[in-house]
Amino acid sequence: IDGVVVTFVEVTERRRMEDALRVSEGRLRLLLGELTHRVKNILAVVQGIVHQAWRNSQSHDDFLARFDGRLQALAHSHDLLIDSDWKGADLRNLVEAELGPYATDRSRLNIQGDPVALPADVTTPFGLVLHELATNAIKYGALSKDAGRIDLKWNVDGNGKTPKLHFQWK
Repeated sequence: IDGVVVTFVEVTERRRMEDALRVSEGRLRLLLGELTHRVKNILAVVQGIVHQAWRNSQSHDDFLARFDGRLQALAHSHDLLIDSDWKGADLRNLVEAELGPYATDRSRLNIQGDPVALPADVTTPFGLVLHELATNAIKYGALSKDAGRIDLKWNVDGNGKTPKLHFQWK
C-alpha cells in the first residue's frame, strides 16, 4: 500500500435529526391510542350524519346531497383542527368556512363577534350546526331570496365560573 486515505465526516447534525425522529415505545403507544380514540369518534360522527341524512331525505339524490354537504362541513372543521394541532378552532374561521360555499355575495353576511377559540371537542358539532343553518337559509330562509341577509353575532359572557358563548343567527 502506497498510502492511506483518511476521511472525516461530520455526523453531529445527522445524529440530532435521528434523535429528533426517534420516538420511544411508550410515546408511540400513547400516540396510537390517541389516534384510535379520534378515529372512533369521527366514525361515530359519520354514522350519526348518515342516519340523520337518511331520516330527513326524500329521495336517493336528496340523501346523497345531504350526506355530501355534511361530510364537507366535517372536513372544514377538521381542516381548522389540523391547522391548530387539534387544540381547537377560531369561531370566525369556522363560520366563514361553513357559510362561504352558500353566501358567495359577502355583502349578504354581517358577521360580528369577539375572538373565540372553540375547544377541539366543540368544533366539529358546531361546524355541523352552522352547516345545517346555512343549508336551511339557502333552501327556505334569507339566502333563498335576492334581498335576504344573515346577521351573525356572538359574544362571550365571562361572568361566573365557566365562560358562556352567546351566538345569534338572524
